[in-house]
Amino acid sequence: MAVRGAHASDGQAEVRDRAARELFVQLQGGQLLWRCKQAVKAELVRPRTGAAPASVAVAEAMRSGGLRAEIKTLAFEQFRRQRREQRPLNPLLCPGLLPPHSAAAKVTAPHLDAVEWARQRWASLARERLMELTRQVIGLDSLYSVVTVELQAHSDAAAGGLLGRAPWWGSLGELLAEPYAPQLRACARRGLPPALRRAVWAACLAVHAWECITDDVLRLDVADFCANNVCYFPFDEIVESICLAWSRDVAVAGDCDCGPPQPPVSADAEEGGGSWVPPCGVVPFSSFTCYACPFAFLADRLDMAYPLFRAFYCRHLSRLHTISCQSGTLLPICALFEHLVSVRAPQVLWLWDLIVGFDSPEIVAVLAAAILAFRARLLLSAQSAEDVSLVFCDLSGLEALPLIQAFLFPAELGGNPLEL
Repeated sequence: MAVRGAHASDGQAEVRDRAARELFVQLQGGQLLWRCKQAVKAELVRPRTGAAPASVAVAEAMRSGGLRAEIKTLAFEQFRRQRREQRPLNPLLCPGLLPPHSAAAKVTAPHLDAVEWARQRWASLARERLMELTRQVIGLDSLYSVVTVELQAHSDAAAGGLLGRAPWWGSLGELLAEPYAPQLRACARRGLPPALRRAVWAACLAVHAWECITDDVLRLDVADFCANNVCYFPFDEIVESICLAWSRDVAVAGDCDCGPPQPPVSADAEEGGGSWVPPCGVVPFSSFTCYACPFAFLADRLDMAYPLFRAFYCRHLSRLHTISCQSGTLLPICALFEHLVSVRAPQVLWLWDLIVGFDSPEIVAVLAAAILAFRARLLLSAQSAEDVSLVFCDLSGLEALPLIQAFLFPAELGGNPLEL
């Protein structure tokens, strides 16, 4: 036992040393180091009347300016990442796999054949659904017609062809109905009326509002699950904005703790080429917008709510639909749920308080097991799959924290409080 404890302490010391080295390298190229230097310089040149040494004054300046707390937070995140990389995989799900030792290895860790098959199957289903949505999209044959026959006819019909003289202001409305950049630029050379300036500029600079193929899917999802919810219907607009911003964020898939939740669907026919659909690389599923609903309670502005949602999604929520053997992802959480049930709609904000506090989504499996135990009598009396669905169709009266406490500490609370 003593030898094992010594090895454990040596491993923790190694992790701390490596985290400290990487933290120092990260500080050298960041803005935080520059701000620290400025604070130290300002403190050293400031005249002091007391007898306190300069080191104490500098430390106090770092503390009062919030720089000390920022460095501690950065060091904690670095140590947390190093420790997570050294955490061994679940031997039940991945026998014989060694823990990854780098960020790249963490994302590309080998999977079991069944796990990889499940990932590819999920990506295939997402691609099929996207193809169903794109059946009515205009084809490339129409584009070829536009840039050959129709463009030539339009150029010949315009006064003076492609390089014709600028029309008067009165014809700008007609030009904007079918905007053609060279003609509009010619108009702009002679000045534009204020009422049409924005439209002409947008046409000349090829700036336009663009729709992603998943936008309507997300809007419908908000209408089904948020607008019809008694708790969240006042916030359906900001929830929709959060989800649309998420779908366009190209850095989401790369920033997820366990790598992309699914193989991204490419917009090109060949795998791995071109852009992703949607740009974030994650195809939204039914009720996905429920993830964003609680963040409407935290802020009423998109610039404040979206960064919180994005960070929470990349660190925790993405794991709940990532098919992988890494700790905290879907398969280990399901295995933990089954284990808890075999051996022995909540208030979402309390549940997510626990996720943030324990820094792990595994608490979801504990809550699921507690709900199953709480409804055990009704489940045992169910006669069909519909009866089972009815047991779990309305969980709004359940409270997460009391259920988890009653499930984990029945002896302290007396008897079996989870019996319905």
